[in-house]
Amino acid sequence: MRNYEVVKKTNQNIVDYLNYYFSDSTEVDYAILLNGPWGSGKTYFVKNEILYENSAGDRLYITLNGVSSISEITDQFFTQLHPKLSSKSFKIIGILASRTINGIAGTDVAKDENDKTLLQDLFLKLRNKTIIFDDLERCLIPIQSILGYINFFVEHEKCKVLIVASEADIPKKQIKEYFLKKEKTIGKTISLTPPLSEVIVFFNQSMSNSLAKEIVQKNIKNMIKIIAESGSLNFRSIRSIFSDFERIVINFELYFLHSEVALTKLLYSLLAIGIEHKAGKLTYDEISDLPTNSFNYTLAKNNSNKTNEIIEKYTTVEWFDPVIPYGSIARIFETGIIDRDDIILHLQQHPLLTRIKESQFWRELWAWNELTRSDYLRALEGLKTQLENFELLEPEIILHVVGISLSLESSNERSLTSEEDITTYFIRYIDEIKKRDLLLPDVAFFTDTHHSKYNLGFICSNKQEFKIIKQHLKLAVTNRFYSSQKKGYPDLLYLMSHSSAEYTRLYEYGLDEGNYGGFPFLHLIPPGYFAHMIINDWKCNGALLSSILERYSRDRHSKNLFEEYAWVKKLKKITYNIAGRAEEPHKTQLLNRLAYYFDLIESNIEQE
Repeated sequence: MRNYEVVKKTNQNIVDYLNYYFSDSTEVDYAILLNGPWGSGKTYFVKNEILYENSAGDRLYITLNGVSSISEITDQFFTQLHPKLSSKSFKIIGILASRTINGIAGTDVAKDENDKTLLQDLFLKLRNKTIIFDDLERCLIPIQSILGYINFFVEHEKCKVLIVASEADIPKKQIKEYFLKKEKTIGKTISLTPPLSEVIVFFNQSMSNSLAKEIVQKNIKNMIKIIAESGSLNFRSIRSIFSDFERIVINFELYFLHSEVALTKLLYSLLAIGIEHKAGKLTYDEISDLPTNSFNYTLAKNNSNKTNEIIEKYTTVEWFDPVIPYGSIARIFETGIIDRDDIILHLQQHPLLTRIKESQFWRELWAWNELTRSDYLRALEGLKTQLENFELLEPEIILHVVGISLSLESSNERSLTSEEDITTYFIRYIDEIKKRDLLLPDVAFFTDTHHSKYNLGFICSNKQEFKIIKQHLKLAVTNRFYSSQKKGYPDLLYLMSHSSAEYTRLYEYGLDEGNYGGFPFLHLIPPGYFAHMIINDWKCNGALLSSILERYSRDRHSKNLFEEYAWVKKLKKITYNIAGRAEEPHKTQLLNRLAYYFDLIESNIEQE
């Protein structure tokens, strides 16, 4: 706990000075600035160290975050000084008081005697008070105006004023005016920026996973370097990134348990990408499109862009290998959702997380006729062991092994399947890994748009045995996919309910890109969920209905979605029931729009 105590001691020094400044016996004619980067805990510090002993009520806290007019600030004063005053009254009086402060109008603008009394009472109650103005850099009032307003309380009301801000985040267009006005208003500046190493240790102590804590502890020096290279210091963002890192470690600890190198690379990648994303410098799409090899990066460098600039400023991060896919990292930062299946598939093939020789056995045997006898026997024995231990889980690899087995059998080598019939052996193998929930639900592999990750053709793919096994594997993978979708559809519904841009996934093709065009799965989702997305508060979601229509229009001739046809009928019935309970004129409008869309949808799913 030594580092935590150091931070507490530093904070106590600030508290002691501020208490001296706030003291009635201290006469000053200037404000104090408490400066620190976003996420450094300034607001927490003020509320827990400065305001917590405010029993006398002589310290007022005013937030400037999003404030666009002086009257909004005055409203906050009235709320704290006159908690029993009606909201309507203090809004009117607040405007008048704001005018008074600005020198535009006097208290005689208030016609009612009670209003005049309240105005006079406001200034009497503010005199000699301690006022804390938080989030200066987030205020929408021009910096000169707000500092002039604050200076009024220092010079004319003899208030002790503490301004809380992140100077580094004051808008660049106003920075010159800020420093000119600061000189006249602020007498001293206190920095609340504890050493990075202490902050990282403090954050690390809050983690529960021992493996994640160990990796962070061992890499503090390089993490400080990454943060320095970013040029952006936000403790809140760093803490959030640590939390995401720990979640990933917890979800995939079995893969990372024996690879400190992989975890370190992942930590560095998450830290750099997370800082840039949370600072608004890397979007979801830009993270997903980060280069994974030097060739792509060289091509991208020919076109100067901000992504290249970001990559070049970090000297510690290995950009071509973040350990988990960039698309998965983007989704974690954007939505918090972890793509378990995609990440597992990636980790199973990562050279830092597998025994390299074993992971290459099937690849070596793909060209077995080019191996020496000793290399052939070593690879054959290794692949046989993997099959016996049910270690091959990816559909594409399984089919490559089926082709290899058929090729070897044609040359009188049957030891790979222990002399068992190849079709029987692999059907049993597929059933077993499916039963154990090990088979990866990579349904994209069986689509026409799939591109092999290995760029290898399938040996003996024209043989009947191969076709039978492939069909059995396809059914098993599809069942696994459906099973995972039943558990994962809330994520899809969540995304669609928050962004209509997600609707395109219903009709665009490319399962490996997260799209479902031409692939039946809606029948796994209770239609009532979709019905309530289509009609919300008696408003029809035309964009969603158009996307559903487009889904079946594109599938009109191929009929790949026939399994969903009964689901469509249920969806129609439920939405009509919801519309039927609406009141006019919404009821008629809803029924007309539903009829328009469902007539078109049904015309596309009718049997030709």
